[in-house]
Amino acid sequence: LQDKGIDARWIAADASQPGDIARVVAETMERMGRIDILVNNAGVLGPRKPLAEVSLADWEEAVRVNITGTFLVTRKVLRAAMLPQKSAVILNISSGLGKRGRALWAPYAVSKFAIEAMTQVLAEEVAPHGIRVNAVNPGATRTRMRAEAYPEEDPRTLKTPEDIASA
Repeated sequence: LQDKGIDARWIAADASQPGDIARVVAETMERMGRIDILVNNAGVLGPRKPLAEVSLADWEEAVRVNITGTFLVTRKVLRAAMLPQKSAVILNISSGLGKRGRALWAPYAVSKFAIEAMTQVLAEEVAPHGIRVNAVNPGATRTRMRAEAYPEEDPRTLKTPEDIASA
């Protein structure tokens, strides 16, 4: 974005920690004065094993990061910026597993189904405020998380995050 002359930057934070979220939103509002777009992209894969073998800790991590993190960030940004300004876009990154679950993917698939539902609910709630909410499924992407899930796959055959982001 900066290469295109757009004033943009990133701020490191844990999307499941309310204090981190408050800090990022406050810094962004102070610097930019508004938030026009929110991309909820934080996520963890969790273990690939039968549901009966998934530990509570692994389940809770997927829920905390993938669902609760998206909820907390969205709620804070809506309250602090988007609802008062009456226009914005929220993009929630989903997955094909958020439409059709697969064996051995329970924590991740369930969390992405939840993101699809949250997107639908929120879209109805904020449409009267001029805020658009969509879920985006980028498909197979060359990321570290994808490489962990499919170690046998040649990553050079996949789109890069930059390819997808430009769309």
